[in-house]
Amino acid sequence: MIGINPNRVFQYLGCSGALVPDITNKQVPKMSNSQLVTISAGGNDANFVTILNYCVYQWATWWPWSCDGQLAEAKTIIDKQEYTDNLNSLIQAISKKLQGSTSRMYWVAYTRPWDTTSDECDKVTWAFTRKIGFRQFLTQARRFGFWFRFVFNYADSSKDYNQ
Repeated sequence: MIGINPNRVFQYLGCSGALVPDITNKQVPKMSNSQLVTISAGGNDANFVTILNYCVYQWATWWPWSCDGQLAEAKTIIDKQEYTDNLNSLIQAISKKLQGSTSRMYWVAYTRPWDTTSDECDKVTWAFTRKIGFRQFLTQARRFGFWFRFVFNYADSSKDYNQ
């Protein structure tokens, strides 16, 4: 049972920047048998940081109109069977570390930092570039595009992978 237990041990094995195979092969083996696991993974595999760079912050972009290109690249990665297989392997590996029928694994959300229902923020930017003509904007169309529907749908509720 997951209630109060003074003998409970908390393990934090998260690693910023880790790819799903790294989590599966390096972090999960270090897990002890667990009653509760929360996991958030897959963003690094789909180049989320690159999307933030090209579409939001624009720290170092090599082509001024490349936000759409980065979103398309993320879609290509996410659509590959390898991406799905890696996530499924991770879920299976964690499932083996759960102890007992009351144990739970939750896939928790990436935050939803932008409204997808309005175009009010279409001209807002956090870009560091001084050349206004080269700034990219994360427009409603881009925010609601494939990448954000896929990733940020998890913001509405955790996914319970328990039978």
